[in-house]
Amino acid sequence: MVEKSVFKKWKFVCLGETAHRFEKLRWNYEDMPKCPECGAEVEYNYSTLGQASAVHGDEIDIWIRHGLVNDDGSPKHFESKAAIRAEAAKRGLVISGETPKMSSEYAEKRAQEDAKFGFSYKR
Repeated sequence: MVEKSVFKKWKFVCLGETAHRFEKLRWNYEDMPKCPECGAEVEYNYSTLGQASAVHGDEIDIWIRHGLVNDDGSPKHFESKAAIRAEAAKRGLVISGETPKMSSEYAEKRAQEDAKFGFSYKR
């Protein structure tokens, strides 16, 4: 198998005591460079490859004052994004850009309303 020639910016970490990190434009077939600061051997720094820059969890601390509020109109507190999605689905609402998942309560209500007008989605 013939290896393709690649010219790009490579990331390196020094194997010396200080573990310097640096980047260098080079071909993949060139000999490994030496650390520019201490002259020690280096290796590729793979620790930054293939990893997400951040992990976004489901936790959230928010008071919603418009839309998904309590029945009396007061702001409603949510502690997770999943709880917001569940409440939106329960009310038949959709978060912009997401595929709607109807709750069973809403689906039944919708089917009853459609039946009044003679609509049926069953085949």
